[in-house]
Amino acid sequence: MEPIALIVGAIALALYLLRPKWSAPKIKPIDRKQLSDFSIKPSLFVNAPERAMYHALSRACPRGYAVMSKTRMEDVIGPRAGLPREYSYGLRGRVKSRHFDFLIIDISGRPVAAVEVDGRAHNSSAARVNDDVKTSICAGAGLSLHRISVGEDFGLFAQNLFSGLPQHKIAS
Repeated sequence: MEPIALIVGAIALALYLLRPKWSAPKIKPIDRKQLSDFSIKPSLFVNAPERAMYHALSRACPRGYAVMSKTRMEDVIGPRAGLPREYSYGLRGRVKSRHFDFLIIDISGRPVAAVEVDGRAHNSSAARVNDDVKTSICAGAGLSLHRISVGEDFGLFAQNLFSGLPQHKIAS
């Protein structure tokens, strides 16, 4: 019985060592005929409230900060270093394909706050779960996420948001 167990164990070890390793997807050259099938979208803003919020944030934004629009969560929040690879990939999947409506960064490019404009689409149960996931991930990472509903005063919201941030001294 022992030789069979050794053989089975050796085969299992060999299969494990010879398994395909993960590799990045290969990038294929683009078919030049496809180039004319791309176009610039008319606006980054999905709707009028997002456009209005951008203008409110831009007007209230003090020196030393910048307002970014449609920033991918994955560019701002990621798994902490040192986590197991497979677990880290799973965490990355939680932020991949998500974005912030607006991101406030300081002069060094460090994210200091995120803003979400919530309209009627955020009233469904699926959207509320999605919103909760985003809010929870931000809290876990230490990024404050501010939500405002369509119909609220965007100007006042922006003033209050920036008044809560430290004022940077900018060298001339």
